[in-house]
Amino acid sequence: MVVDSIKTEYSSNELNQYITIGNNSLSYDLNGVHYEKYIMKRDVNYDIPETLVNITYGDNEIDIKDKDLDFYYIHHLRTGQHMWVHNSFVYQDEESAKYYCYDASNQFISVHEGDEISIIKKAMPYSLIKRNGYIGLIETRFIEDDN
Repeated sequence: MVVDSIKTEYSSNELNQYITIGNNSLSYDLNGVHYEKYIMKRDVNYDIPETLVNITYGDNEIDIKDKDLDFYYIHHLRTGQHMWVHNSFVYQDEESAKYYCYDASNQFISVHEGDEISIIKKAMPYSLIKRNGYIGLIETRFIEDDN
């Protein structure tokens, strides 16, 4: 079976994927993935990186440079960029022993007090969040209830 296309759509609190397989245009619809909502209790500001990198399938070979709790610090081979990626997004090809990353972005998302965000994956020291349709990282300490 060959996957012809994968389309991913993000809405305010859902991740929808449409996968088309074969010449019959058979599609599978994964709807209704809802994420925990959180109202920010403070402003968090990050500098925008000089070069924004989004790693996607087909252009995802990496080297692992370091590890911090739930995250790897990776080197994206094609762009030469470094970024933190949750360890569940990294895998090793058994035949070649090369490392790859499913998807990743080096974007840390700035937020303001009162902003509503969706928490996609809470981990340490960073969490993957969505704000206003954009997905990126935030330091988990800023979304802990005791802040």
